[in-house]
Amino acid sequence: MKIYTSYYSKVSDLRQNEIEPVCISAGAPDFFKGLTYRKLAPRKDMLYGKMTDAEYRVAYAEILSKLEPQKVVQELTEIADGKNIALCCYEGTKKLETSFCHRQIVAKWLWDTLKIEVEEFDTKRHGLMKQQNLFD
Repeated sequence: MKIYTSYYSKVSDLRQNEIEPVCISAGAPDFFKGLTYRKLAPRKDMLYGKMTDAEYRVAYAEILSKLEPQKVVQELTEIADGKNIALCCYEGTKKLETSFCHRQIVAKWLWDTLKIEVEEFDTKRHGLMKQQNLFD
């Protein structure tokens, strides 16, 4: 299983590439009907600019410190039936140019603890699978 990060606006691109989106945010958009793994979600009191970036990083590190990384990967593998996944939240890649989001922290945590490389899904880099022609 390969793990990516992404955001909800990319759900259809992810599915076209046979990547199962997994919600790791405190909530999900109404249109999202995918898998959920709330253990990686930030607490609601951490949202909407209620904390500085530094405070957020400390609070999120506390969440991760209570988790066993190997168990997290095992549970993600189980809920996705071994398929490739993308850990999703709301923050688009434009925001990531000037700030961060928790999915980046998760990616770094998985690298630091298990040496699992988690990259941001990008249709330009990963390409879209060709649509099947229904008439062939």
